[in-house]
Amino acid sequence: MLSFFFSLSGRLNRRGYVGGLVLLLSVLAFAGMPFLDTLGQFMRLPIAALVVTGALTTSVRRLHDRGRSAWGLLVLALPLLGPLFLAFELLFRQGTPGENQYGADPRVDPTDYLEVRPYPEDKDAATHVDEVTRLWR
Repeated sequence: MLSFFFSLSGRLNRRGYVGGLVLLLSVLAFAGMPFLDTLGQFMRLPIAALVVTGALTTSVRRLHDRGRSAWGLLVLALPLLGPLFLAFELLFRQGTPGENQYGADPRVDPTDYLEVRPYPEDKDAATHVDEVTRLWR
């Protein structure tokens, strides 16, 4: 779970990005703020730092899905238009199809649980059944 929020490598699709942001905001709302009076004001900074770090790393992975580097976050320095452009880019634009320089497409399931192979003509049925059952063990 921690690697989801604190890893900079790989790609993240839109669903994972939005789900991660919702989870981060809920952690901030339900874990950080109610205990603020109990833990004191000095705990505000570490909780906010964890949430901001998680949001930035998931944004970097979402930019990787779009085929862009982490330098794309610098658009946030532009007043008003920068955050709007980045929000549109991360929330509404589809990632690059197929594999790119940052990894495999997160929308494609790499597991193929069913492989259909033709029956080999040079083997008898008993040998073929034995091979198949050995592979499934």
